[in-house]
Amino acid sequence: MPLENPYRHGAYHFTVAALMLMGLNKTHKFAAFAAKLQRVWQKADANGWRDFKNRKARNEATAKDVNGRILQNCRVLQRVKNNSYGTPLLKSGAVIDLTRDTAGVLHVSLNTHSKRPQKPGRAPKPPKVEPKPARAKAKATRKPTGAKKRAQKPSVKATEPIQSEAAALETAKAATDEAAKA
Repeated sequence: MPLENPYRHGAYHFTVAALMLMGLNKTHKFAAFAAKLQRVWQKADANGWRDFKNRKARNEATAKDVNGRILQNCRVLQRVKNNSYGTPLLKSGAVIDLTRDTAGVLHVSLNTHSKRPQKPGRAPKPPKVEPKPARAKAKATRKPTGAKKRAQKPSVKATEPIQSEAAALETAKAATDEAAKA
């Protein structure tokens, strides 16, 4: 039984139509798929493609370019739980797989062998440049640098014994009396 496109005329319909024309169960680079989608949609409905391409963003901060919107539509069509947008495609016998190769390039395919779509995951991060290993230093005894040693501050020593309060008052009184005589 050939696969039928379950979607009406529009972005989802042409997404599935382009993948069907490119071949079932074959992975295609996303850039090639986006170009094929544009050709298929433009041939069938030039005004519809122009409207999709030139659509104004509702929010400039989160706006996507044409390829971003095509990818977003593919991700929406991957939703197959609870009568989501991908459920009609699943009922017709296929799912959209988004995968990445080892270099991180995004691929898309129309898979008729699975009931669960493959998610692309994140693109791999470029490998970190590993720091050069530290050279092993030969252990040596500490050599004098030839610099002068710093002089230590002399510790403060009490020159007089600590007096009791009464003795301290007497000493203070004596000091004031001497100052008054002078």
